[in-house]
Amino acid sequence: MYEIIPLGFILVEQLTSKFFDEKAKLVFKKALFSATILTAILIGLPFEFLLGYMMLVIGLSINDESIYTSLFGSVIGFVAIITANPIVGAIPLAVMSIAVPTAYFLTSILRLAQKGIFWKSYMYLFSTAIISQILVSLGPINPLWGLALGAIVTWAAKLDDSFSLPLLAFMSVGYIYSSPSALVAGFGFSLIASSFAYYLRSLNFEGLVTAILSGTMIYAASPVLFLALLGFLVSSSLLGKFAIHDERFQKKGERNSTQVLSNSFAVALAGFLILMGADALIFGIAAISAATADTWATEIGSLSKKRPRMITTLKLVERGKSGGVTALGLLGSLIAGLFIFLITAPFYGLTYFFPAVVGGAFGSLFDSLLGATFQAIHRCRICKKATENSEHCGKSTNLENGLWWLNNDMVNLFASLTAMLVVL
Repeated sequence: MYEIIPLGFILVEQLTSKFFDEKAKLVFKKALFSATILTAILIGLPFEFLLGYMMLVIGLSINDESIYTSLFGSVIGFVAIITANPIVGAIPLAVMSIAVPTAYFLTSILRLAQKGIFWKSYMYLFSTAIISQILVSLGPINPLWGLALGAIVTWAAKLDDSFSLPLLAFMSVGYIYSSPSALVAGFGFSLIASSFAYYLRSLNFEGLVTAILSGTMIYAASPVLFLALLGFLVSSSLLGKFAIHDERFQKKGERNSTQVLSNSFAVALAGFLILMGADALIFGIAAISAATADTWATEIGSLSKKRPRMITTLKLVERGKSGGVTALGLLGSLIAGLFIFLITAPFYGLTYFFPAVVGGAFGSLFDSLLGATFQAIHRCRICKKATENSEHCGKSTNLENGLWWLNNDMVNLFASLTAMLVVL
C-alpha cells in the first residue's frame, strides 16, 4: 500500500502541470519530484522501490532543469539509506519540496521580486521552521541548529536551487554531527585558505562562501582530508596562473559556487560518511586525487607543444577541447596523484598510495571519456565556433552534441564520484 504513495506525487505533477506557465511548471515539478524521494525515504520503502522511484523521476525530468534536482535528490536518497539516517535526506529534500516552491508561489501571488528582501526573509523563516521540526521529530538533536542551517539553505537558494541548494543543504547537515571545537577550527582554517584563494582571484565571493561552508564540514570530519583538499586548491590556483586556456572550452579565472561544489561535493560526501561513523577516508582521498589529477592534466597539458588527441579515436583535436589528452597532461595527472599521496604519507604511511594514484588517474581518464562522449558541445550562433558554454559572443548557443545538462561541472562531479567507486 505504502509503495504507491510516492507514485501519487508523480501522477499529480503529470496531471496538473498543464495549468502552469513554464517557470511555475518547473518549480512545481522540482518540488513534487523531491517530495517523491522524500516520502519514499520517510515511510521506509525497501531499497528496490526507492531505486525504482529514483529512476522514474530522473527519466521524467531529463528534458529540463529539474534533472539536477532529480539527480542530486537521488544521491541524497542513497546516502540516507546507506547511513540508515532519514535526517540526511529529510532536511534538504523537505526544503526543496516545501520551502522553495511555497516561497515562489507566495511571492508570485503578491507580485514581489523572487530575490527581494521578502523572499529572503520568508525563505529563512520557512527553512528554519522546516529544519527545526525535522530535527525534533526524527532525532534527539537540538532544534536550534535550524537557525544556522536555515541561513545556509536561504543563501544556497539565492544562488541556484537546482545545483547549489540540494548539495549545500545536504552538506550542512554534517554540521549537526560535528563537535563544536572541530567546527570552530574548521571554520578558521577554511576562512584563511579560502580568503587567500579569493585574494588571488581564484574564487569569486560566492565561491568563497561555498568553500568556507564545505571546508568547515570536511575539516570537522578529518583534518587530513581537509589538508589534502587544501593542497588541491592551492596547487590548482598556482598552476592556473601559468596555463594557456581557450575561453571556448575552459573558464579561466574566478571559480563560482557551482564550480567549487562540483569539485568538493564528493569529498564532502566522504567527510559526511566519516561523521556518520564509517571508515570513508579512502573515498575522500580518491575524490580529491581525481579532482587534482584532472585539473593538473588540463593545466599542465595546455603547455604541451603537441596538439591533444581525442581519447576515444586518437584523432588530433583543438587545444582545450574536452576528451583531448596529451602525454604531458597524462604525466601531470599521475604526478598529481603522487602529490596527494605525499600529503597523507606523514600521517598514514603507504596506506593511501593506491586510492591517491589509481583513483586520481582513473578519475581523470573518466573525466576525459565523458568529455569525449556525452558532455554538451554547443555551436555559437554568431562566430559559428564550437564551445562548451551555453552562451558565447553575448548570445545563447545551439546544442550540437552530447547531453544538454552534462556540462563541465557535472562531468567533474561524476568523475570524482566514480573515483570513489573504483577504490571500493
